[in-house]
Amino acid sequence: MLYETAGRSEEILGVNIEELDLAGRRCLVKAKGARTKARRRGQSRKDYVLEPVYWDAGTARLLPRLLKGRTRGPVFVTHRRPGPGKVVRPRDVCPDTGLVRLSYG
Repeated sequence: MLYETAGRSEEILGVNIEELDLAGRRCLVKAKGARTKARRRGQSRKDYVLEPVYWDAGTARLLPRLLKGRTRGPVFVTHRRPGPGKVVRPRDVCPDTGLVRLSYG
């Protein structure tokens, strides 16, 4: 997926299953240096303009195997659950399996 999208690893590893458009072979990611949206009264500063990333047939064939029937949570997960002392954000844990998002950390 990294090769076909030419995306950065941080962008691709941060994608959730809900954000994938499998039919259109794309997803929206927060790119490096993404500019913030025009701020209106009451909006937080963490609203960013998301950019689409497109992939080709190779990734389209492999994604269903990777997801294994999961419908929500991170796309790329580890094979182990987090340790008892590990603090993980709720967005980084798969609600179905309890596995954690794959990352460099």
